[in-house]
Amino acid sequence: MQEICNENGFTLKSEVYATIYIIDILIPEKKLAIEVEGVQHYTWGGDRLRPKTVAKERYLRELGYNVVHIDARDSLRINDDVLYRSTIRS
Repeated sequence: MQEICNENGFTLKSEVYATIYIIDILIPEKKLAIEVEGVQHYTWGGDRLRPKTVAKERYLRELGYNVVHIDARDSLRINDDVLYRSTIRS
């Protein structure tokens, strides 16, 4: 993903502080926050984000960020090109 960002003139930063929260991956030029969510971010059944994670998303959106959640279990299978087309290019 770093290479795709570089080729398209974007900066990719990881673990960036946004006041009280840390953004996993940030593309500042697009105001895009990508959150890689491990199992600890989901409710017991694994189908919904926990309230603390929802509060973080709400806060980041209030700061003007677009927030994308990626399940950590899927992160290794996501093709960089798919991620680029679905988040950065738009």
